[in-house]
Amino acid sequence: MTEVSTDAFYLGDRLIEPSLHRITTPAGTQAVEPKVVEVLIALAQTPGEVVTREFLLEKVWAGTVVTDHALTRAVSELRRVLDDNTRAPVYIETIPKSGYRLIAPVVRTHGDSYGATADVPLLDPPTISTAFATVTKQKKTRSVTWPWVLGATFCLIFFVFWRFFSTPAPTPDVVPHTTPLTSDPGRELSPVFSPDGNQVAYIREQDGVPGSNLFVRLIDSETPLQLTDGPTADRFPAWAPDGRRIAFLRSSEGECGVYLIPALGGLPQQIMPCPSEAHGLVWTPDGTGLITSARATLDGPRSLFRLDVTTGTASPITNSAFSDSDPQFSPDGSFLSFVRSFSPAVSDLFVMAFSDTPSSPERITSDHASIAGHGWLPNGHTLVFSSDRLGVYRFWQTTLDGDEIQPFDYVSAWDPGYPIFAASNHRMVYVEWFYQVNLWRLPILNDTPSSPNPEPVLSSTRNDYHPAFRADGTLAFVSNRSGSSDVWMQPPDEEPVRLFSQEAVRVQTPEWSPDGTRLLFSAIVDGQSDIFMIETASGQAHQLTHTPAREVAPTWTNEGQAVMYTSIHEGHALIKEQSLDTSPATVLLDRATAVKASSDGKTLFFSRSDTTGLWRYDRDSEIISPIFSTPRHLNPTHWQVMPRGIYYLAPINTTYTIRRINPETGTDQLVSTLPHSANTSEFSFAVSPDESWLYYTQRDRNETDLMMVEDLPF
Repeated sequence: MTEVSTDAFYLGDRLIEPSLHRITTPAGTQAVEPKVVEVLIALAQTPGEVVTREFLLEKVWAGTVVTDHALTRAVSELRRVLDDNTRAPVYIETIPKSGYRLIAPVVRTHGDSYGATADVPLLDPPTISTAFATVTKQKKTRSVTWPWVLGATFCLIFFVFWRFFSTPAPTPDVVPHTTPLTSDPGRELSPVFSPDGNQVAYIREQDGVPGSNLFVRLIDSETPLQLTDGPTADRFPAWAPDGRRIAFLRSSEGECGVYLIPALGGLPQQIMPCPSEAHGLVWTPDGTGLITSARATLDGPRSLFRLDVTTGTASPITNSAFSDSDPQFSPDGSFLSFVRSFSPAVSDLFVMAFSDTPSSPERITSDHASIAGHGWLPNGHTLVFSSDRLGVYRFWQTTLDGDEIQPFDYVSAWDPGYPIFAASNHRMVYVEWFYQVNLWRLPILNDTPSSPNPEPVLSSTRNDYHPAFRADGTLAFVSNRSGSSDVWMQPPDEEPVRLFSQEAVRVQTPEWSPDGTRLLFSAIVDGQSDIFMIETASGQAHQLTHTPAREVAPTWTNEGQAVMYTSIHEGHALIKEQSLDTSPATVLLDRATAVKASSDGKTLFFSRSDTTGLWRYDRDSEIISPIFSTPRHLNPTHWQVMPRGIYYLAPINTTYTIRRINPETGTDQLVSTLPHSANTSEFSFAVSPDESWLYYTQRDRNETDLMMVEDLPF
């Protein structure tokens, strides 16, 4: 097999310059990866003949362990640059179960030619489109005769006449369709399109396998390319604007770094350390920096930071009392959108003009709901986001000019999130969750930590969570086992019964009254979260709040004649108290996200929206003081007041524990170590009335797939 040198040559009308790693087409000149050029050179050794995949892998990746997918991606990149079509190829043909062959002529710019009948002189890039025409004419002139010319002319006249006078049949509408992009065991997360929209990078996690790794999948390929492996936690891939590199975050042994890796595979290289608890990653449009979300201080809120990949420095671009995350750029790079969280599970979308001087963010939504990712449509002024604004997660869309929020009807999925869009080929990819949440329990053995010997309490094919105990041991919980989010009750040694059910409602955090005759809970109805009370004997439900604010996390005062709850409006969180009669609610605490009363009612314990930890409020002296500090905010379902102390969730690295603190003495001790991660949005726990058992939620199935939507009408 004759070697092809690195001298320039033509592939049809495309000018190939191997030594410069570039290809010139009528659309312009593009730089390509060295391995991609080497594949083309290997194919050009014998144009018109089949070159096996085994030969190409050995020739181009000699001494390197790679999978077939590296070759598939290199050929796909060649086709993209050459503007070739896999279904009707002009330059490269795939030979199933064998390899590839060049079907366009290969012509040297000087000297001998390969697979052509004549040499073509070196042409300037603006005139290279004539090269293929010249070669084709030389090959076909001998076979052309006058009868064929006359026949072709007649056919052409007839075709033009028919096209002019006939009425074309209407083209049927193309209907978007959804198919799984991945279906591997485990969780595929953080998808991101390549700049040309033909590849998707993502993170894969597997149960029982340490770490998480970076993969790339061609849209039309069955086998993904694994770019990283090992026990490191690789997260949040970000495809560089040039398409040649992928940035990602890597955590290993307590250290975090920002890494770069070639999109075709290679060794990852750290370019700078991560800011504190970095989360999310996206390139700036000019490719000189990255945007991430991180904490300026250990216990402070998240802000958006710009990472300079040249100097390795990080500069904040937002500064708020609330947490900012999930940065995304508009297609033209003029706007930066993000999610601002006012408290756990209460977020809205914000957008800011992006330039060297940070501008003030503008609020786009005012749902006060939980947002699971967002993305920009190719038009550059419409945002699509996943929200539980109606009780369950669905996709919604809104525009920058203040239009009302509308359903995004092109996707019908049970639990979707994190949409991304390709601007060039009408594609969308999103994450879909498949999980099952059950209630388990662990023994609390006197004053010593319990051994991890969990027992299942409730099992169904759906989700059971938010447990709450009555003094007699009756368990209330939330479940969607009947198809909707309902309140259920299970007396000791009896079967569970449904207490409250309403279609298109999401119920949360039930809590028993001191006398055990009523249950409080919050429910999202038509996008509005309010406080409800149900009388367990009659099943009669009462709506207690009717304001535009988002009211959540209800609890009783110690005597049971009034309720307290969190009211969130325009990002501001208040604790309000409201009697069960018609009296208006009064404000108890400012910037607080959950509250619970001591047994005598004189002390209120609460978590705050502006800082972490747990706090106390003496109602007589009106003095506020801290009880303990935590590195993360405490959700309302992450702590509970009991006679022996306050039980709370305390994560330590990747381990999740339940601890108990005596607010009077400050004694803090480990109660239990959970056998599974509690880092889920629906995690909640309850301590049995005698404080001998810890009941908690656990995801017994936790899977995600990436889903792809094609033929979108934009």
